[in-house]
Amino acid sequence: MAKRDYYEVLEITKNATDEEIKKAYRRLAKKYHPDLNKGDKSAEEKFKEISEAYEVLMDKNKKTNYDKYGHAGVNSQFGREGFEWSNFTHFSDLEDIFGGGFGGGGFGDSIFDIFFGSSGQRGGTYRPQRGRDLKTGISITLEEAYTGTKKSLKMNKGLKCSDCQGSGSKGGSPPKVCPSCGGSGRVQARRETVFGTFATVTACNTCGGRGKVIVEKCPKCGGSGSVRGEKTINID
Repeated sequence: MAKRDYYEVLEITKNATDEEIKKAYRRLAKKYHPDLNKGDKSAEEKFKEISEAYEVLMDKNKKTNYDKYGHAGVNSQFGREGFEWSNFTHFSDLEDIFGGGFGGGGFGDSIFDIFFGSSGQRGGTYRPQRGRDLKTGISITLEEAYTGTKKSLKMNKGLKCSDCQGSGSKGGSPPKVCPSCGGSGRVQARRETVFGTFATVTACNTCGGRGKVIVEKCPKCGGSGSVRGEKTINID
């Protein structure tokens, strides 16, 4: 079956702007999304068709080739095998359209959860997250504001556990390599979606992406490596 004209697929003219192309895709993607048409193969094929058209028309080089040579100009990417999601480069636009959970429609995962695993660990590696900034107030006189002064503040914050030296392990013993991920902090799984089978890489649930596990937790800090305590900070 011959492919339809991409402009016809998106119901736009050849003079359509990028914004008009995106607007048309937004409207049609919401209409034909497979999760809104469960079991409807024609809707699924339509969704792939409009996504293929969008992929080409939103890329300047592909669009130029298509306008000059038609489908032959982009057949190297969308040839006999047809459209493949591995060729789609506008997942961020799908995220914009459907948001976290496809526009609040109750679909659960975000678009990145579906294609690449947990959106919080898209790269599949663990990176420690910076904690919240600590804020406090201090009063100074007008004279101190002009001439400068030194102040000392006592703040309650997380301090390195003195028993385990921040390791979280009892007696300060080093953590062990995670048996689930072999120390990589990542696990791979195959996931079936409406778009096909995808191999996803996510943070290991056993070690939280760290690659190491604590065999026996420090009784003082409970394995966190830190305890609440008071620290004096000098301000010049």
